[in-house]
Amino acid sequence: MNIQITDYFTKLGPWFLEVSNFYKTGTTEQLTKELFLIGSFILLPLVYNFLKKKIMNQAVRMRLGLINSITLSSLETRAAFFLQWAGPFIPYVLALVFLVVARKILMETALSDLVFILSFIKFYVVYLIFNQLFISALRLFSEFAGVKRERDKIQKILNDSKLFARYLLFFFGSLYAIELTLKKGLVYEYAFKILFIILIGLFYKSLRNWSVETQNILKKYYPKMETILFSGSAFIKNVLLPVGFLLAFFHFFWKKLKGQISEWSITRALATKLFQKKLETSEQFEETNIEDISNQYRSAFQENRIYVEQKVVDKIFAEVDEWLVDKSEEHTVAIYGEKGVGKTLALNKLAERLQGKDCEVIYHKFNEKVSTKKQLFSLVADLLGIEEFEEISKIIEFDQKNEKKVVLFDDAHHLFLSEYGGLEGVKALFEILNARTENIFWVASFNQYSWSYISQVFKKNQYFRAVYRVDSLSEEALQDYIMTIHNSTKYQISYSDIIQALRTSDETGSTSYVETLFFRMLWDTSKGNVALATHLWFSSLRPWRRKAFKVGVPVNKKTDFLSGLSDDTLFIFASIMRHESIRARELVGVTNISEGTVRHALRIGLENEVLIRNDDGIYSYNVSYQYPLVKHLKTKNFIYEE
Repeated sequence: MNIQITDYFTKLGPWFLEVSNFYKTGTTEQLTKELFLIGSFILLPLVYNFLKKKIMNQAVRMRLGLINSITLSSLETRAAFFLQWAGPFIPYVLALVFLVVARKILMETALSDLVFILSFIKFYVVYLIFNQLFISALRLFSEFAGVKRERDKIQKILNDSKLFARYLLFFFGSLYAIELTLKKGLVYEYAFKILFIILIGLFYKSLRNWSVETQNILKKYYPKMETILFSGSAFIKNVLLPVGFLLAFFHFFWKKLKGQISEWSITRALATKLFQKKLETSEQFEETNIEDISNQYRSAFQENRIYVEQKVVDKIFAEVDEWLVDKSEEHTVAIYGEKGVGKTLALNKLAERLQGKDCEVIYHKFNEKVSTKKQLFSLVADLLGIEEFEEISKIIEFDQKNEKKVVLFDDAHHLFLSEYGGLEGVKALFEILNARTENIFWVASFNQYSWSYISQVFKKNQYFRAVYRVDSLSEEALQDYIMTIHNSTKYQISYSDIIQALRTSDETGSTSYVETLFFRMLWDTSKGNVALATHLWFSSLRPWRRKAFKVGVPVNKKTDFLSGLSDDTLFIFASIMRHESIRARELVGVTNISEGTVRHALRIGLENEVLIRNDDGIYSYNVSYQYPLVKHLKTKNFIYEE
């Protein structure tokens, strides 16, 4: 029997014969070690899958823990973004680690000659890493260049990333195969040169896809180069396009690298905290009454409010624009965000950009609850200028006979009450959105906590083609927002009190640094929320001379009293946040708490300025208390976010 086995392996080759001889002649100890190593090698994929799931789940939990924190610092924000960016790379990096382990195990067995297979697997994993890196780099490069057209851009990024990553796989895989069989001889050198020339050719061909991004960056940072490259002859453009692209890309890379170093700097984070602590303990500042700030100055922030963050507006506009030119049949978009981040500003900006387009824009802001189907259908009929209807077929008939319209529903969270029968209004909205209309595009904005509730009750993506979150402003955008409006008022500002509190004598050399630290502190306190940041800015100003202010410390609201409130009171506050604004009698229905208890909680909220009430008797929460209140309610599990 042993002779037959040896003869069989002899026919298959010397390697199999060597393995056969090992297993025939090896000692018990050697065979046990061999079987253990081979068993370990076979189990590696199972261990890899187990660890991959564990690490990925832990990374997701860490990221969600960071983004759900209301007291999120700038450093924690960057950590959350890094975890989101690094997520796709975790399986690939882990695979490389396991391939190293697998190689070491295999080298200790009689199957060591098969180790070359692991090298080809490693090339494939590296290909996946390069593909993901190319996607990330080209996406950031395109955003840096200010290119819109979201769908075309994404497809271009995916195609070019896959092309280059696959070619690099072919490039290195081919060279390794040649080296494995023929060593690094003449054939290897010729192959390398040919493959490298093909790589340069692919790079040059792909540059044409990125000429718009290249031109945009050069026009902003290197205008002379842009003029030479894009205003000259086709020959000059073809010759210099690679140089222009590399210049644009390395400029983008350097800007991003500097930004990341700055954002992740521990010194920067500590400097901001120390700056805030020093100002708060200084006796240099007096508390400012916002009423002392002139009406003219305050009204400038109300009348001339500008929407700095354009990403959401650009995305909605792209959706509407594709629908207008019949590139897309989808006709629904939802946006959501915290109170004060600029949802209304986003819709107003969208309406402005649609002026001149071949469509009518209809804007409606809900100021109180419309929680029944009849109420909403009546309101829609009035907006569209048709007779009141009870069946959705009337809208379809109207749609077929009219020109294109874009309907903007602001504060659409007023379409529900979280009680039995209180969802008829939002159901009616979804019924309208689900109608097969061709000439009406619907855009609706929701409060973040209302959206979280609706998302749990309904499958939102069943009704909305696209959903976008309106984020708070970045530190730079927030400073630009405030200073742009401030400069339009012709008022002067001085940081002399802060400089004196910091015991810095050279005011001229310190002003720029102090201003940077101040706005960093303002962003950290307001989380980039436009409304809250504006309020804090006012609270930091003290009138000084004619048309001048001295900048001091923003006034933070005291929230210690929240810990002493009853669960019923906190539950009522959570219900107000979920609806953003609501009447007292409606609160009784949604909380199922007695009217006396509800009114007592409302009185506590008004006395501590957590709540505000308008002239129509509608209650809402004060944006100044939004973040500490949400944080406290979360600890009680009274509120959650999507």
